[in-house]
Amino acid sequence: PKKQYMISFSAFLQYWVSQGNKWCDFCKIYIANNPLSIRTHELGQRHKDNVAKRLATMRKESAAREKEQKAAARALKEIEAKAERSYQKDLASFQTVDTSTGLDSKKKKTDEAQCSAATINGTITRFFNI
Repeated sequence: PKKQYMISFSAFLQYWVSQGNKWCDFCKIYIANNPLSIRTHELGQRHKDNVAKRLATMRKESAAREKEQKAAARALKEIEAKAERSYQKDLASFQTVDTSTGLDSKKKKTDEAQCSAATINGTITRFFNI
């Protein structure tokens, strides 16, 4: 007697599925999403040139940003120095007014407190006419 085998058709019913494409941010193109295509693309001269361009652009932007930050810090130091000079000038004028008009020491302390409120820990919170 012959044996009959039951064949499962589920193994034969598998269907083809697209693997999709991979986007290269440097080259702005799609490539096949398989290791060979990806490796071939990444080893290509066009891709290498695009990566080098992107890195050079990033370096330039970083240097420009750093230069801008240094300029802002320098400008802030100049403003703070002017404010400090103005503060010292105001203190001196309050002291001369105090000695010339004979104001009592309580008034002098109040005026100095108002001037010192203009700067807190070296940070300008209020500007005088410079």
